[in-house]
Amino acid sequence: MIEKVLAIFEKPIYLSFEPNDPHLLHVAFGSVSSGVKVNVLLRGSAVNYAVKEQHLTDAKLLGQPLAEVDTSPAKVLELITKSGGELSVVKEDLAKRGLSQTELIPQAKLISESQVADLVAANDATFVW
Repeated sequence: MIEKVLAIFEKPIYLSFEPNDPHLLHVAFGSVSSGVKVNVLLRGSAVNYAVKEQHLTDAKLLGQPLAEVDTSPAKVLELITKSGGELSVVKEDLAKRGLSQTELIPQAKLISESQVADLVAANDATFVW
């Protein structure tokens, strides 16, 4: 039986002004409704998802709001951790982007690239977006 799943995000799905990542939202819905512990690993350019000062509720296109609810990746990651999942961020990828842990949501745990294999092994199943 699968009890723990690791969702690895390596890069944002869109390189545009999309207000959210549908894959991240699907992972969040699964973590809330499935009873399976869903852990998240952010690596590559996806480490930006954990930056806390990103807000989408004020985003507008032609004067119209893009989203009624803040579905920024950081807010979605907070939901996943509230459902019991753990959030890991590869510190080398964070440093390559000039970011520090103080800029991330408090639930983010930094791990080194060398610890990724152990994290994958500690889960029953893994998928990569």
